[in-house]
Amino acid sequence: MKGELNELLEIVKQAQQACYDAGALEVITNIKIHSKTEAATDTFCTYDRGVTKANYMFVDK
Repeated sequence: MKGELNELLEIVKQAQQACYDAGALEVITNIKIHSKTEAATDTFCTYDRGVTKANYMFVDK
């Protein structure tokens, strides 16, 4: 997902709650966060591997 951090974390919380509502007793959530400053001119997606079908959405156009 890409977006404002607090909004994304709210989506994660809602997904966890949906699991509990469906009967889960425990939920494990793994989150990786990639952030950068405006001064960053490259991203982890383009540095070594180039833009691919799997990572194009993370590259500013």
